[in-house]
Amino acid sequence: MREDHVLGLYDAHLADLALWERRWIDADQAVRDGLAMASSREAAQLRVWFCAKGLRAQAELAALARARRDENAASTWLAGARKLIAAARRATEEASGITPTTDGWLALAEAEYERTIGIARPESWSEAAAAWEHLERPPVAAYCRWRQAEALVSAVAPRAEASATLRDAHAVATRIGAQPLLHELELLAERARLDLTPPEAGPHHATQDLEAPLGLTPREAEVLTLVARGLTNREIAATLVISAKTASVHVSNILRKLNAPNRIEAAAIAHRLLPPNGERRERES
Repeated sequence: MREDHVLGLYDAHLADLALWERRWIDADQAVRDGLAMASSREAAQLRVWFCAKGLRAQAELAALARARRDENAASTWLAGARKLIAAARRATEEASGITPTTDGWLALAEAEYERTIGIARPESWSEAAAAWEHLERPPVAAYCRWRQAEALVSAVAPRAEASATLRDAHAVATRIGAQPLLHELELLAERARLDLTPPEAGPHHATQDLEAPLGLTPREAEVLTLVARGLTNREIAATLVISAKTASVHVSNILRKLNAPNRIEAAAIAHRLLPPNGERRERES
């Protein structure tokens, strides 16, 4: 990138690189530099983004300080995190009318702040992921699903639930070639003994009949097959081990992509593309 420091974008990308290379202090400094550049009211939406990145660094640094029983360092990083989340909230009030991504970055920042203070709340990450899925930003949504799976492990949730969430993130990261994220997902799967293998993997799985023709993501295709079977959002959530709110977001995205007025019409579209049950069983056998 050209070293344009006018709005702090260069520093934000330096911070992103440092985060994936686990250079937390470098990331923190780059965010500080970027925020100093993005001080105008017009750059409010950028400040929310920068703060979310800064809070990710603060969360890692605070966790390291707690592991080392370094109370002074932990207090320093927590104080920095409090300033960043306050700045993110102020900037969101200024910028929420400019771009819908502002609310998504704030949801991510709030979840990172909870991570900084040592709270593992999967719901926060699920809400952030749903926001980014609604905005059709797969890389950020996959990051949030990684953190959701991590929080589920910390909260001692059923392993099947954490595995399903991690598989969602892994499928997206594989599709877009996000190698650093894939590495982190596989490390989490290894240390928490989570299963990244899809439960019904196979070349003729029904969802593949829907993905490409309808322009759906793998998860959306999976949800549509369940809609076609007449399942409610709550039943879909239970089947896929996701929240009912996330299931609702997926269904809304599907209806919009298919230009379908309701789930009955969406199911009808799916039925036109899916092979008969007998044929599918024969193909899969």
